[in-house]
Amino acid sequence: MEAETVKHNFNQTVLESELPVLAFFMSAKCSTCFALSLIINELAEEYDGKIKFVKLNVEENIESAELYGIKALPSVLLFDKSILVQKSLGFHYKNALKTWLEESIKSIGDLSESD
Repeated sequence: MEAETVKHNFNQTVLESELPVLAFFMSAKCSTCFALSLIINELAEEYDGKIKFVKLNVEENIESAELYGIKALPSVLLFDKSILVQKSLGFHYKNALKTWLEESIKSIGDLSESD
C-alpha cells in the first residue's frame, strides 16, 4: 500500500483520522522529495493499519502548508487526533525516519497514558 495522495481535503483525511497520520509535504519539482517519497511508501506498507501515511503536494495544498509553517521541503509532520505531535524537515534515510516515527508514536502513547 502506497501513501495516499491528498488534494484539498486535508481536514477530512488528516485531522479527522482515527489513526495517527504521517503527513508528507512535498513538491513534484523536488528531487529530494521524490527520494523520500519512496521511503514513505515502504513505511506505509510496514505500518499499514497502524499509521495512515499521506502525501501533500504543497502546490495543491497551499493553505495546509501555510497553516503548518512548511517553508522547507521535504517536511514530515505527525498528527494524532488532529494535534500536531512532531515535525521533521529534510531527507532522512529509512532507518532514521523509522526511529523518529517510533519515538514519536511512543510519545503519543506516553501522552495518552498521562490523561
